[in-house]
Amino acid sequence: MMLMEHEEGRGLVRLMLAAIALMETKNEVAKEILVDKAKAYVRLLKEHIQKEDEILFKIADDVIPADEQKALLRSFEEHEAKEIGEGVHEKYLKLVEELEEHHR
Repeated sequence: MMLMEHEEGRGLVRLMLAAIALMETKNEVAKEILVDKAKAYVRLLKEHIQKEDEILFKIADDVIPADEQKALLRSFEEHEAKEIGEGVHEKYLKLVEELEEHHR
């Protein structure tokens, strides 16, 4: 189920990109499509993240020993620093907070 949601999310992203391309051609319906697909994507992400937080991560906590969890965390941090760059994660969290504040 979780993997199907990943595929659904990728499909929604493709539809949003297509809508953006259509907007560049002044297609009147494209903006409505983009907004509709973006709202669907947000709903999907919220539900998916809730499942991860409430089910998947709890299962992982039960089956992965603490020392392995610490090693995984170090690996994730190293990967983020190497592949994504320092401060990028925080930059996007701040952007999300600003967008949320703007839309309240």
